[in-house]
Amino acid sequence: MANIVSKKGKGGNVRGWEVRTKIPTAKGAAFSFYVPATAFELSEVQGFKALLADCEKDIVKTGEIQPFTLGRLAQSPILDALKDKGVIDATPFMTLGNVIDEALDDLEQKAKPRTVKAARVSLRYALKYFKPETPISEIKRRDAQAFNAYLGGLVESGEIKQTTKNGIITRTKWVFNWLVNQTDETFINPFQGIKGGATTSEKEPRIVTEKEAARIEAVIMNHRPPKAYYNPTEWLVYFRLGFWQGLRLGSEAPELKWEFIDLGKGTITIKDVKRSQRGKATQWRTMPLYPKTAEALSKLKEERKRNGDALNYVFSDWWRRGNDVNIFLRIVAILRNAGLESDRPRQVLRQTASNRVDNDWGGRWEQNWIGHSESVARKAYLSKDIPQNILDKIREPVATE
Repeated sequence: MANIVSKKGKGGNVRGWEVRTKIPTAKGAAFSFYVPATAFELSEVQGFKALLADCEKDIVKTGEIQPFTLGRLAQSPILDALKDKGVIDATPFMTLGNVIDEALDDLEQKAKPRTVKAARVSLRYALKYFKPETPISEIKRRDAQAFNAYLGGLVESGEIKQTTKNGIITRTKWVFNWLVNQTDETFINPFQGIKGGATTSEKEPRIVTEKEAARIEAVIMNHRPPKAYYNPTEWLVYFRLGFWQGLRLGSEAPELKWEFIDLGKGTITIKDVKRSQRGKATQWRTMPLYPKTAEALSKLKEERKRNGDALNYVFSDWWRRGNDVNIFLRIVAILRNAGLESDRPRQVLRQTASNRVDNDWGGRWEQNWIGHSESVARKAYLSKDIPQNILDKIREPVATE
């Protein structure tokens, strides 16, 4: 196991310590780490010894130092020493924060100050989302897709503009490309192919058909992910709120309360997150409940009562505990298992509802119910009250094959 050996000067005073281990270097020698007394206290050296002892345990058990242990070394000088001696590869354990700092330093030598400033501002979003201490190798393509979706949610809620999102994706992609060009090691840019704009790929569906919806719902009800919270009824409600009602699933659905739903009258009232954040007053919109949405909501409400759960929010607390990335990855997986590929599943479902309402009832009701922008004239002169004949028509039983 690791041990500490004092190194003394000619006068007998301690000038430093050497932490000796049995960790093999690239040349086959045992790894040792020298700590100068001018920079560190003995208590800190004992901490280094404990970290290196954990590295030794990992190597004995698995043949290599494990990511969790290396993560604890992220802010320690030991990490650089392990890289220098060839114990670990340099690139996989570079942190996102270090890479961004080095890329920006390089950019300062080549670009105008305003270009560097714009890049620095954009990259703050990546640092906030992924965290500066995250090893660069841990950021995979699915994480890049989730980050893109997270930014899309900020656009939907009005927190940032679409052009801002485009710039964030472009500059984050640039950082990873910069790293690819700096290293001889194999490294794939996880943002390659990620587009910052609102456009979708040719293969991505813009509309989900009812046959496809039936396949998706079958996957939802039969899906059982290991070691993860999953309530199929909640997911059925979540899907139908997007497919039939056109809610913004990243922001409006998790905040939906039972008091906003009138199953008797057949309406749902939605807090319009996007417009509320842009204006001073909270904005609301009310739309008819489609029968299948009402059916799923009724089923969930009965399930809640049987379990003795408090009936406040429609969705359980899990949906509001910072699980947006997990939710996004889950709906992507569900659609994939149903035979649909989409990097923007929530937008696709909202687009489907938008087209249905526009085709069936016209642009006026699409704007009022789905929450898209209206002209000043429509805002000022058109009533948002839903005529009874529309409510009656929508509540007619849905034909089944």
